[in-house]
Amino acid sequence: MISPLCYNVEMNRLSNPLISALEFFARLFGSVILAILFGVLGTLIHEYLGITLFLVTFIAGVAGSIKLLLVPSATA
Repeated sequence: MISPLCYNVEMNRLSNPLISALEFFARLFGSVILAILFGVLGTLIHEYLGITLFLVTFIAGVAGSIKLLLVPSATA
């Protein structure tokens, strides 16, 4: 069962379009940063270790970005 406090926080978040929009753009920005970091990591691994893992890290970055956008936030 959801506690009344959690329910109120969730209802306030859903009823306020500004909070919902800000949360979406924060997630979008976070997902872009995550994809860039994974891309840089893959490039560094490829350049300095001679292992071609760029594609693997890029896919991991994209998957992490999609998860960040689609999965509800833990603070909600």
